[in-house]
Amino acid sequence: MRYQWKLLILLLALAMGPMAVMRPFGLHAIQNLGQTLVSRTQDSLLKQIEDRLNLIVEGYAEVLHLNRAYALFSLQLQAQVVERLLAEAPGASQPLYVAGQEAGGLELPALAVSDQHAKRGRAGQVRPLPVSYDTPVFKFSPGADPAALEADCQRLAGMTAFWRTAARFRGLTLWQFVNLDSGVHLAFPGHDSFPRQLDPRDRFASKHFRGDEMAWMDPYVDPVTRQVVTAVLRPVRGPAGTKVGVTGMVLPISRILERPFLADNLPADTVPLLCHLERADPPLERRLRIVARSSHSELAHRHWKVPIDAEWLTGGDTEIFSALLQDIAEGKSNMRRLVWQGVDSLWTYGATHHGTALVLITPYDTIQRMTDAAEREAGRQVARIARSTLIILSVVCGATILLAVLFAKTVTRPLKRLSDGAQRLAAGDFQARVAVRSNDEFGRMAKIFNQVGPELKAHYDLRRSLDLAREVQQNLLPEAAPRVPGLDICGRSRYCEQTGGDYFDYLVTGPPEDHRLLVIVGDVAGHGISSALLMATARALIRQRFHLEGDLAPKLADVNRLLCQDVRDSGQFMTLMVAEVSIKDGGLVWLRAGHEPGWHYDPAADRFEILSGKGLAMGVSADAAFSAERIRLAESELVVIGTDGIWETLNPEGRMFGKDRLERLVRRNAHLPANRIVDAVMADLDRFRQAAAAVDDATLVVIKRTAAAPTPS
Repeated sequence: MRYQWKLLILLLALAMGPMAVMRPFGLHAIQNLGQTLVSRTQDSLLKQIEDRLNLIVEGYAEVLHLNRAYALFSLQLQAQVVERLLAEAPGASQPLYVAGQEAGGLELPALAVSDQHAKRGRAGQVRPLPVSYDTPVFKFSPGADPAALEADCQRLAGMTAFWRTAARFRGLTLWQFVNLDSGVHLAFPGHDSFPRQLDPRDRFASKHFRGDEMAWMDPYVDPVTRQVVTAVLRPVRGPAGTKVGVTGMVLPISRILERPFLADNLPADTVPLLCHLERADPPLERRLRIVARSSHSELAHRHWKVPIDAEWLTGGDTEIFSALLQDIAEGKSNMRRLVWQGVDSLWTYGATHHGTALVLITPYDTIQRMTDAAEREAGRQVARIARSTLIILSVVCGATILLAVLFAKTVTRPLKRLSDGAQRLAAGDFQARVAVRSNDEFGRMAKIFNQVGPELKAHYDLRRSLDLAREVQQNLLPEAAPRVPGLDICGRSRYCEQTGGDYFDYLVTGPPEDHRLLVIVGDVAGHGISSALLMATARALIRQRFHLEGDLAPKLADVNRLLCQDVRDSGQFMTLMVAEVSIKDGGLVWLRAGHEPGWHYDPAADRFEILSGKGLAMGVSADAAFSAERIRLAESELVVIGTDGIWETLNPEGRMFGKDRLERLVRRNAHLPANRIVDAVMADLDRFRQAAAAVDDATLVVIKRTAAAPTPS
């Protein structure tokens, strides 16, 4: 029997059978259903509201947690840059932009209106505050001598490049600043709206810090914008190791909870609050402090010198409120019913970080109105269904037979066309198309089918392109190690995808009487096509620059500066380690650009030495400087350089390969040639990973000092 007749019989049976049984019991069943729906609607909707509030609290609490972590990370990086600049000698004198005056006739460049910076007047009006994201501005504390502080100012002028980069990811940050106890205050973005009597040392001074930990300030009124803000601070130390000031970031409190997400998803009259559990032991009703709320308009007329009084969150029921405080102390999310400001409310709360929680307070009357409206609507719908049922049943019964016949044809005809098209596609005809013009599932299926051919062809072409890219990239890596007298070298890369970002290379440089072997190992962040392109660019720059005469550190700095021009808008970077071995005397010089340290292994003493060194990753900062380290290799000593794709490889149980295991392999095979050592590591890596897929590229280079030969080849 053909499928068309089977489908027709099935549709008739499904349509007529239930209708014959439904008629005598239909009204009775609908009435019972209506009573059940009406009785359960209120509880069901209440549960939905509670679930939605819980979901909003947990999700937004996580957002606040991530924003806090990002702020702390950014501040830590900012503090490191400040301390590095203070430790350096002042560079060439450059013009400084000082608030309240024109330095050398210069004005702040690139002033523009920012949606984050607005100044509130005494009457509550708001006007834009022009700021410059091109340069910061200096302010000297009252009584400070600008001439005596010129050297520190010239050093801190180096923060411009860092802050310009950070401005692209500024998020909620209002101001970034450095404040030295000597009276220098540097703020970004630049502006000229400081109050004349403002002395930043009154609020930001290193004497308030006992150690080097970062700390959050209590809310205060920003003297420039008159917004209620908080600040996260970290002390900075000078070259002598003593605290010389602080650096920090200022965040407007009102914007923390002024998000369209909350306004669009919370029930009406819901009040969001960010609260902190105080560590002191005040009375119970004053333990939970309100840190931020959605509106601080009541503080619009407060002078910036007047401190903000602490505001405490309390509940009507002492026992329930104590349980709420305990939940926040333990970092738990929950929902409780308490009185707030004399109104019976539903409190939903979740921890953002230790001791701090997001609290949503919704009046219970609001929830009740929502459930009552849903209950009335459910009752009306049930009554309407009961009135319409008899009419619908009688009409459907007559129309089913006609529709079943027509529907059977609409199913079988498109299936036949799809079947024919699938056979053509299976035979390799990527131009196969199916003409089904209906707007139902078959029509959508036909549209999808018609997209499969071009997509398959595109994937086929992409695979061929990837194969070609892999072939090209493999040709960029050394085909074999150079034959160098006195040295045994081997290197190998494995990519986890068709193309990757790991890179190693050899160069033999120097005059014939003093040949030197240069070994470069790099690791581009990520893997795939983009990483392969950056690797190829870096290889070209390295080969062009390192073939010239000169020290390694300036060469690497030149390569980094050129690479920064290529990746400044992409956010990509790569780590690099350069090792140069003198064939004449075995002297080893190396530099690190953010790369994992290599190893120097002495088999005679069975001792590993870490080849450490300072240097930022390539492509991060065009002004990065690199320093060279030196040792001398004796006969049989080894140098091992790799990428983190080796020791961070995971097995199916989630355990990491680790550096200790790599050291044991090197120790056990140190008597073998370099290529045998590399083979042993790669084979053990495969055994360790078992069936798990590689998630990162892996590169290993081994240099072994052997007995010297007459001349290099």
